[in-house]
Amino acid sequence: MKRVTETLQKHYRHHIEIHGKPDRDWLILIHGAGGSSKSWYKQLAAFAEHFHVLVYDLRGHGKTAALNEHDEEEYSFHLIAQDLLSIMDQHHIRSAHLCGCSLGTVVMQELSLIAPERIDSMVMAGAVTKFHGWSKLLYMIARYLLVHILSKDQLYPLMAYMFMPFKLARGSRRLFIRESKKLCPDVFYKWWRLTYQFTIYHRLKEMRIPTLIVMGEYDYSFLSGSYLLLKKCPNATHHVLERAGHVCNMDQPRAFNKLAVEFLLGQSGAKSVVREEEAFHLLA
Repeated sequence: MKRVTETLQKHYRHHIEIHGKPDRDWLILIHGAGGSSKSWYKQLAAFAEHFHVLVYDLRGHGKTAALNEHDEEEYSFHLIAQDLLSIMDQHHIRSAHLCGCSLGTVVMQELSLIAPERIDSMVMAGAVTKFHGWSKLLYMIARYLLVHILSKDQLYPLMAYMFMPFKLARGSRRLFIRESKKLCPDVFYKWWRLTYQFTIYHRLKEMRIPTLIVMGEYDYSFLSGSYLLLKKCPNATHHVLERAGHVCNMDQPRAFNKLAVEFLLGQSGAKSVVREEEAFHLLA
């Protein structure tokens, strides 16, 4: 079953698709900057077989449309996380499993700070913590080029090759470049300025939410940083996929889907046990 709907926010009308089985746990998919809900096309069938799946386009991405041409509101990860909470409220979702990719994992980290009770578990694909080492150098080069030399339409293809350089990431690059060209310049620069705000990791204390972190072995930008999350998340497990880059869910979809579905079903089963125990105590 697929249902297309919209959710109204203050400045945006979010494009939303709902798939899967209404009697199952909610699973919400969050794409990265420059992508869209299409980033999950290799996961939807596998996820919809077991969950009630909601996938949406972030502000300014895909089919999510601004309600006016002059949205002067500056973006923050807190604001983007509040968008997700509003979507959950309007669809009467008390809590859900979350699955995010790239910058979508930063939105999940922010939500874990402001509303951890709304998250049942998390799957992070290509988890982002902060720029350092190789990724910091690439980011500084891209920032200089954007300010002094290139337009956004020239920068995005370059960034696609900088962060997804290998032949196996060809499909990821094509999707990223195609979807990023749909961003208007104003929205692009707002999302670009969000990268200055990679401070969420430092604000995380001890995240108790069950978490699966899946990285690609060729994700030279963020793989080493993903191990930092393990120190903050005592209930996290970490897996590195062979022959995969930053967007590992697209590079190795079968392996990623198997890991994610098995993890989420395990958490869904644990959630059912908790519900039964709560019901038993209420009746006692």
